[in-house]
Amino acid sequence: MRILLPMLYRSGLVEDGARQEARQEMQDGIVAGTDIHAVAPRRWVPFIIVGLLAIAVWGYAGRANAAGSFTVNSTADSPDMTPGDGVCSASGGDCTLRAAIQEANASPGLDTIQFSIPLPGVQTIYPLVALPAIHDAVVIDGYTQPGAAPNSLAQGNNAVLLIQINGAYAGANVSGLSVFTSNSLVRGLVVNGFSLDGIAVGATDNHIAGNFIGTDPTGASAIPNGVDGIKVGNFNLAVPAGNNTIGGATPADRNLLSGNGRNGITMDQVRDTYFYGNYVGTNATGTARLPNQGSGVGIYRGAPNFVGGTAPGQGNLISGNHDDGIGMSDGFVVAGHVIRGNLIGTDASGNPTLGNLRHGILMNERGIVVGGMAAGEGNVIAGNAQAGIYVQGGAGNRLSGNRIYANGALGIDLAATGPDMNDAGDGDSGANDRLNAPVLYGAVRGAGDLTVTGLFNSTPNQHYDVTIYVSNQCDASGFGEGETYVGATTATSDGNGNGGFGVTVPVAVTDGQMVTTLLADPAGNTSEFSACMIVQPDNLTWNRAMPLPLSGASTTLTGATTQYLDRTGQTRWFKFNVQPGSQVIVDLASLPADYDLTLHTDIQAAFSQLVGPVDLARLSAELAPSAFVNPAAFTNPAAFTNPAAFTNPAAFTNPAAFTNPAAFTNPAAFTNPDAFTNPAAFTNPAAFTNPAAFTNPAAFTNPAAFTNPAAFTNPAAFTNPTDAEAAGYVNAQLRTLIGVSAHDGIASERIVVNSWNNSGEFYVQVRGRNGVFDRVTPFSLQVTELTGVCSGVNTTLPAGSLSSPAGDFHTVILHEIERMEGSSAEQTLLAAARRPGRTHRSQRYRAQYRWRRTRCGCTG
Repeated sequence: MRILLPMLYRSGLVEDGARQEARQEMQDGIVAGTDIHAVAPRRWVPFIIVGLLAIAVWGYAGRANAAGSFTVNSTADSPDMTPGDGVCSASGGDCTLRAAIQEANASPGLDTIQFSIPLPGVQTIYPLVALPAIHDAVVIDGYTQPGAAPNSLAQGNNAVLLIQINGAYAGANVSGLSVFTSNSLVRGLVVNGFSLDGIAVGATDNHIAGNFIGTDPTGASAIPNGVDGIKVGNFNLAVPAGNNTIGGATPADRNLLSGNGRNGITMDQVRDTYFYGNYVGTNATGTARLPNQGSGVGIYRGAPNFVGGTAPGQGNLISGNHDDGIGMSDGFVVAGHVIRGNLIGTDASGNPTLGNLRHGILMNERGIVVGGMAAGEGNVIAGNAQAGIYVQGGAGNRLSGNRIYANGALGIDLAATGPDMNDAGDGDSGANDRLNAPVLYGAVRGAGDLTVTGLFNSTPNQHYDVTIYVSNQCDASGFGEGETYVGATTATSDGNGNGGFGVTVPVAVTDGQMVTTLLADPAGNTSEFSACMIVQPDNLTWNRAMPLPLSGASTTLTGATTQYLDRTGQTRWFKFNVQPGSQVIVDLASLPADYDLTLHTDIQAAFSQLVGPVDLARLSAELAPSAFVNPAAFTNPAAFTNPAAFTNPAAFTNPAAFTNPAAFTNPAAFTNPDAFTNPAAFTNPAAFTNPAAFTNPAAFTNPAAFTNPAAFTNPAAFTNPTDAEAAGYVNAQLRTLIGVSAHDGIASERIVVNSWNNSGEFYVQVRGRNGVFDRVTPFSLQVTELTGVCSGVNTTLPAGSLSSPAGDFHTVILHEIERMEGSSAEQTLLAAARRPGRTHRSQRYRAQYRWRRTRCGCTG
């Protein structure tokens, strides 16, 4: 009787000393007339006899196969004795995998290769040379082996694979299976240890599903194939490769492609490859790294191919690989690959813990689509060591609707490392045409919604898509990633290339989250993410001050909040109710930079008075001195929002502090990064030369101010408020100022005042010195109100003799010539101009005084 030594060896019946001799005999084809006692100890003879009986039975079954269906019952590698006779029969009558492939190739039409090897556990087939390439349609189904079972888990993998094809002895330049035909299916196999690829696929309409390629049968350890787990290519076949499916939407179709020497899968010079539902670079459960040494997915010289899809189960897990999750390059041919619904850098649950060691996606192609705005189209690209998406070259790549966060570098990086600087007119070229990113001006939380406003500059008279994202943190560069896609809008640039957008999206957000946006042009070019804007209330101006409720015991009321200054020159306003006769303590702490504090009485009440008919005349008279006749003193907010304007006495005694606009406008032009990242800062003069653009709160709180291009090109867009309203708006802030705290550095600021007889509301302003800001650390503000402290103060003045004397009287205007501006000669001329016969008193004079009484430190 003849036996096959590979089966005996794997069953423990052949000792290691006989392995080399058996291998040589197997390579010759058939082991004939072997003396069992020469290769096995006598103690195994009873077991060998039983094994031989079983082999004889199964060998008969192999010879009894009908044509077109072949059942492999041996782990041997012997060839078929008579290929083409329709009977899978190797030496001894057994059916080996090699013999079954030979018969299937010789039998026209779709054949089936099943497995029924009569031994328990994993059965390993060791080809000694390359298996025959498959040239006729066939189904090879490893799940037909008794005890095997496909995966049934939507997440993870509980497949039991019992047929392993290992290339340890197959030699150099050998792939495991070569499917060089159409309409074939390979499933339920473990393919590992080959010097080239685990499975090579050419031609069309083939399906590779439910296999472990590059790992052991448990999917926990690597047994690498030397190059790719699967390679889909043309292989110089007459039929170009296309319409092949690797994986599928059902759990049973999931391939595990991990541990291989290069890529998990390579698609080269092919089109319409559908790569669905696979795990690439992880273990079978998707919970740990089992890296391919190259990229998870490599796509070269072909178009289009599809990685993932929108239907449930079509997305792949592509994580843990030594290079990129997905790498694409074809020399800038319009490839048109579509990447949707995948997890790239995460574990199977979507946690960003198994990042690829370079980029999530690297592309050097044209016309790639990554994600989309419809349900199921977006990818999760998170936890990768470098960029989420790195566009090395090529243009027209549309990258939208994805969740991109927690990557080591930018969420999207267009060629040059780090954020690209926007250029006026967007005339540069390169990756995705180096499209300018938007510049955000507002991310305002509402009751269940978010209002986002911003500007951009690019090609004139063109439509653009803007996609909006919310993240829990910003990239360290200050520019965004997009953790959650929340909405989109469209915008059109004007003749100068300037455009704006304002959109409210229905999404619940919390203060401190980050908003970023992407811009995409009609060709699909997508920008890098914009700089982060922190979600906060719209309390940037006093008339939109955020209410700060005070609560507590009747004698001590407190309220506290935290917020960020996230732009150069930004101001945050708060207001709280105040009771007469109280002491008010305002503390500003946890300062990440040099922030200053001012306190005001009721600005709204003061504004209402100033715009009344009677008070307008009074206002005009009060503003008569030269220090105030220059409108810039009021239309330029920096004159009042800069703490130095209050802490430096010269700010008030020197009229030049207000008459020279450059004293306020020049520094901001260079300390504000937006002045450089926003091209409109240079191409549209009206955006900065019109003071009303900043003094009118509606310029920023109304989204239409940005979506209508005329908002910046038409000066009237900002001059709508009357002169009285504009002057009153700013002057109300100045005349209500009662306290300033402006310590140098990050020391806490404190203001302590007494409310006297004030009621209504007090206002608090927080601003960074010289425009400093911090997007990482919020400041904390606390207000304490000690009620009743000054309740005993008598507000009625005592009787006095302040009435004017009877008879004629003159109004005398006194001045000190020495303290007035001008040269000595001019001062001498002014002194000489006094009325004849009058004595001028520059240092000594008489006057009647009005006075007010103070007590308990309270100010009237």
